[in-house]
Amino acid sequence: PPYLAEHRIHGAVLVAAPVMLELAQSAAASAYGPAVRTIEQFSVTAPLVLPTEGRAIQIHLRESGPGRLDFSVHAAASAEDREWTLHAEGRLDATRAGSGAETAGIASTVPAATAALVEGDAHYARLARLGIDLQEGFRSICSAYRSGQEAWVELELPSQWRSEPIRWAHPVLLDGVLQAAGVSLPDSGDDADVYLLAEIGRIELNGPLPPRLRCHVRLRSEGDQPHPASWCADVDVLDASAVTVGLLRGIVLRRASPAALARIAEAATPRAGDLQYGLEWQEASLGTRAAAALGSPLERQRELQQEFARLASRHDLAVYDELLPVLDRFSTGHVVDALRSMGFDAATGR
Repeated sequence: PPYLAEHRIHGAVLVAAPVMLELAQSAAASAYGPAVRTIEQFSVTAPLVLPTEGRAIQIHLRESGPGRLDFSVHAAASAEDREWTLHAEGRLDATRAGSGAETAGIASTVPAATAALVEGDAHYARLARLGIDLQEGFRSICSAYRSGQEAWVELELPSQWRSEPIRWAHPVLLDGVLQAAGVSLPDSGDDADVYLLAEIGRIELNGPLPPRLRCHVRLRSEGDQPHPASWCADVDVLDASAVTVGLLRGIVLRRASPAALARIAEAATPRAGDLQYGLEWQEASLGTRAAAALGSPLERQRELQQEFARLASRHDLAVYDELLPVLDRFSTGHVVDALRSMGFDAATGR
């Protein structure tokens, strides 16, 4: 689809996660028949960079229980290539569809009086400055309001994509829902803080998504640092009449450094495994010292050496200095005899 080329990181085309989810849902419907399947425990294991020559994709499906399918998304340079890379995995569950539907109240559809307006164009302009270039085909956010740990976002699927055949959810529209989670993050005052999708706990859609949506986003916590390594968000998805049409739970956004983002453009193959996050030590205050009365092991060194010598003498451990070489020779003889009995060719150079 032409919109694939409009999701770019520092000029490199990066396949959006909803594209992989639509592929998994379509594969499941083709292999096991149509059904309403929720997405569970979805995670992005490595970014999928799409070069101009394209990539071969494999969707693996495995039955993990009645109505449940584990799926994984792999890519390679060509279908004949033996080097396949895992990019995402999760579970499709037909037994939980509709079980978690939640009714949206007035509070979830009307922004708080203190909410600040975030214009869609301004949001995408900020992303572009950070190297995340979502072009017109991927710009579904019209406007958003943010207050504290909540956001209210208006979405609309671009008209040029509305006639495309979709098995589950249009990737551009679903990506807009995930973008809404990003809009809800508080301003850190530092444009170097970029958060990318890493995991989704559950996605449940009640049916086909209408082209216009409202999203109510709630951050679960702010973390214990001013700029935490990750954020977690929940999203209720509603139609224009404020009727709930879907929900997303446990959206995990992890911080990626500008240097990690820039490395994607240089990746000829999807090896940028450190795109999502990296280990980073953060300063923390020292708590109460555990076992403050415990002395240094060196204080007991002489005592322990004397006790070990006493036990070694008592149990005659010195005999092992004589027995072990004998045991080695004895074992070697058995090994040689066994090899000879099997017809081993012991010729020099063999």
